Amino acid sequence: MEQDAKVKNIKENGEIILGCDSDSCMKCKAEAFCNNKDSDFTALNDKNLNIKKGDKVRFTIPTLSTVWGVFVVFFVPLGLFFAGYYGLGKGQGIASFLFGIIGFLIGGLLAFIILKKKNKKNVPKIQNIVDNK
Repeated sequence: MEQDAKVKNIKENGEIILGCDSDSCMKCKAEAFCNNKDSDFTALNDKNLNIKKGDKVRFTIPTLSTVWGVFVVFFVPLGLFFAGYYGLGKGQGIASFLFGIIGFLIGGLLAFIILKKKNKKNVPKIQNIVDNK
């Protein structure tokens, strides 16, 4: 998915801080569930473009990474809940429920670790400069 944003800041370590304009949000397909409205986010300038503060740039968000994130966040904990409930607890009594909860918590921790390791791949990537100001 491609979207335009304004460069709000460039840090000394090379991180580019972007922020979406409100009119850009209206055109974005992710507008309904986006948590970056009226906030800043980091993007990667892997093409080494000559970007300055105030430039309008086009960036992409990897769709497959978004799908992978949803899968990890929802299905790993849920899968481990059922593994604990039916596998260890045999699906009977309070012990099954407790094993299911323990499996769910372990799944949540695993999802957190997996997403933290893959974090650099999920960062929006700047494709080109749309408008220099």
